[in-house]
Amino acid sequence: MTKLDFTSQFALQDMIYLIMQEKNLSIKEAIKFAIKKELLFRIQETDWAEIAIQHWGHDNPERKWNSLRKPIIELEFSEDERKALDYLIKRYQIDLEMALGYFLVFTMESLGYHI
Repeated sequence: MTKLDFTSQFALQDMIYLIMQEKNLSIKEAIKFAIKKELLFRIQETDWAEIAIQHWGHDNPERKWNSLRKPIIELEFSEDERKALDYLIKRYQIDLEMALGYFLVFTMESLGYHI
């Protein structure tokens, strides 16, 4: 089990919440829903995930972001999921939560959200 702490990651909390609502998923399911091989390729191809996360919500600055009631989550990743996350951590020198954020922001794009 891996402990994830999204306490100070307000944009990521908002993205997780929106995925939960749109796909009727739990927090854990929403996070795992975002980790997809094709998105890993998109992250590498565009190389702007960090910028997109920093600008999350710029299209509607008055919208109140959603927050998770419990932003600290324990989650078990498959071997493939962990490899993809470790790759991003190493390549971009980021932490695990931000690696998940890279997947989350591209998931939001795939769901039609403006990023």
